[in-house]
Amino acid sequence: MKRMNARREDEMMQRHMLEKKRLPKILKNEMKTRQLMFKQSLRISGITTVDHEREKIKQVLNATASVIEEIVDTLIPSHL
Repeated sequence: MKRMNARREDEMMQRHMLEKKRLPKILKNEMKTRQLMFKQSLRISGITTVDHEREKIKQVLNATASVIEEIVDTLIPSHL
């Protein structure tokens, strides 16, 4: 019984470590998808100019990048 529990615990720890390693990639892919959706919504609105659109995109990218960095920093210690 103890061996089974130890094995299950080891498997869970391995899965947890894999998830922590995959998290930044998942967040980056989600950020790209959201960026594309945001660009399309700006184009659909049709009110903005090209320069205004670029400025809005930069603002969104900076905001999402900082949020992703905070999430990754809290979940993955810097010494790993």
